[in-house]
Amino acid sequence: MANKPVNSWKQHEFIISAYHTRSGTKPEVLPKSFTNLKQAGINLLIPCDIPTVEQELETFHLLEEVGLPFLAASKSVFCEKRIDSEEAFAAYAEAVRDLKTCYGYYIWDEPKEEKFGDIRYNHELVEKYDPGKATYVCLLPSYGPFYWEQEDNSGTYCKHVDDFCAIARPAVLSNDYYPYSDENTDLVHHNIWRDMGYLRVKSLECDIPYWHVFQAICGLYDHSYGFLTPERIAVQMNCALAHGAAGVSYFISTKILVDWDGEPSSIYDGLTAVNKRVKAMGDQLLPATSVAVYHGGLEEDLRKKYYADDIAVSPVLSSLPDKLLAGVFEAPDGAELLFIANKDYKSAVSGEIGLRGDFVVSVFNENNEYEAVAVAVGRLPVTVAPGGAVLYRLG
Repeated sequence: MANKPVNSWKQHEFIISAYHTRSGTKPEVLPKSFTNLKQAGINLLIPCDIPTVEQELETFHLLEEVGLPFLAASKSVFCEKRIDSEEAFAAYAEAVRDLKTCYGYYIWDEPKEEKFGDIRYNHELVEKYDPGKATYVCLLPSYGPFYWEQEDNSGTYCKHVDDFCAIARPAVLSNDYYPYSDENTDLVHHNIWRDMGYLRVKSLECDIPYWHVFQAICGLYDHSYGFLTPERIAVQMNCALAHGAAGVSYFISTKILVDWDGEPSSIYDGLTAVNKRVKAMGDQLLPATSVAVYHGGLEEDLRKKYYADDIAVSPVLSSLPDKLLAGVFEAPDGAELLFIANKDYKSAVSGEIGLRGDFVVSVFNENNEYEAVAVAVGRLPVTVAPGGAVLYRLG
């Protein structure tokens, strides 16, 4: 296997995680916040901005009481620094490893290339002192210090990802990408698909899960959710699933899911419905293998730039309506799963998916069960809600 991970951790369920800042949150409301986040469908929390190890441990024990798994992220011991005291890390691992809700360790956020060796070292110490736990690093997106060439997909970002996999030997491949600049941002044609496309390709090459951190705030210094409706959140999650993502993460949970008092936000119910639906579909796709990704209605140059497959040579699909994104997966029993996401978060898309052959089609319904719907003779009528998704099983 290329770039075999240092850590022995294996993923067994689809992850919907959330960054949760303690800064500005009263300690007495934390149990309420954590309970509401868990009930919203969050199954992994990344507690941020905790100033001391003592406060971290207090937070972890609260999460243990609530039953909400977490990634430890101690900046004083190991996070975003090369571990400088193996003894201190060993003591920290001993304090957290027996907590049932300790999922693993948040090693680094948006590292530069010169830190990849330090990340590898930290991975090794986690495996030494807490084997089988997850180690997580979130890479920078392609915007910022990187670039894509105009005529092809060479450029500095591919090298950044390649070097990270070769040097750090991660257990998960992940980056963040915050595509919205305002309420009219066009996601049908957007460089986010370059990042998702390349991380999908690389994660398959390395045989490790791909996770995606999505935008849940209006701006870096504006932690309101403003124009971020459930549809604008759902489209990011669903399109990540189409690319084979095994996990997605809110940046951040405060305000968009719960307020500073731990109470549900005004769109909490809508996001809870999105989370639970995404989790159910994600669990169906997790054991399957991502085979191909297709964009409907793209010019050939954009298809290549997005690392998308060519529908003209697809053994399953012959056509796809504009604005739709299709992920084709092979289930463990050999069946083909077809995941269709709508990149348009404002309007539903209706049309026909062209199929190469006749299939007995089952849809993954709102009760989270496959329901036979048709014998599709070369075509499959489809309607996908704004930012929504539909999962089919083809037999």
